Amino acid sequence: MRTFTDDEMNELLPAAKAYSVVLLKQGPNFTDDTAPAVIWEHGRRNFGLRHDGVLPIVLPASQVARLFDEVAGFVGYQLTIDLPRQVIVKPDGGELPFDVQPFRKYCLVNGFDDIGLTLRPADKIRAFEAERLARMPWLAQRPR
Repeated sequence: MRTFTDDEMNELLPAAKAYSVVLLKQGPNFTDDTAPAVIWEHGRRNFGLRHDGVLPIVLPASQVARLFDEVAGFVGYQLTIDLPRQVIVKPDGGELPFDVQPFRKYCLVNGFDDIGLTLRPADKIRAFEAERLARMPWLAQRPR
């Protein structure tokens, strides 16, 4: 997973959508003095996951606890993530809805990373470049 520098974090944070809630479990060494650093590192991890095309799904704590109990109780327990419908499908057919930003969903469903998203209009880009070179052929010459 890519690691983001503090400078990159400061650039990305203003454009990031705020969560309505982020559940971070307090460990034995937690203090109010360490909370800002923990939250900062949680944000850094989420940016890294997003960069790698992984979607962190936020669920209520009660649902997460129930899922952990079910995983522990059944060998081979598997969940299915249905991103187009925005649900997690449990083995018994039960569904857990989750939220995802529409643009993020669009990119993941269509397999677009940053470069793929930019190159969606590749045919138009090639046509523009060909027309531009036809009008200005000297642009095709490379300096020696």
